[in-house]
Amino acid sequence: MTAQIVHAERRGRLLSAPKPLFYILLLLCAVVGSFAYKLRVDGIFACGADRYSADRYLAYCNATAYGDYDRGAFWFALEPEAPRNAAAAEVLFIGSSRMQFAFSTAATAEWFSLSAARYYLLGFSHTEDIVFLAPLLSKL
Repeated sequence: MTAQIVHAERRGRLLSAPKPLFYILLLLCAVVGSFAYKLRVDGIFACGADRYSADRYLAYCNATAYGDYDRGAFWFALEPEAPRNAAAAEVLFIGSSRMQFAFSTAATAEWFSLSAARYYLLGFSHTEDIVFLAPLLSKL
């Protein structure tokens, strides 16, 4: 009878003892889940990419943890096609995102296709000054 009591006590201790692997996995799932949620709500995945194609990239996302990408894309050649296309353009529009939005229309594309001139919209998320643009234009 004492062997049954000892066996029952061992089983009770095993069932009530903390399971470190379970807690580690639970913690890991919570960390990964919260990171994914943070990316979706505050990071780059907060902005949809449904309006972009091979000749466009996401320059600015109004999410708190995203920031700007457009300056680095040109300065560090993160988007290699962007500086090449800007350098090859015959008409270069330089301005802010307002200019970018204003000329990103079918009418602009149609007008330039009729005139057979290549154009590029070099609009940044905020207004730029000569301190950034002069070295950038000399690189292009």
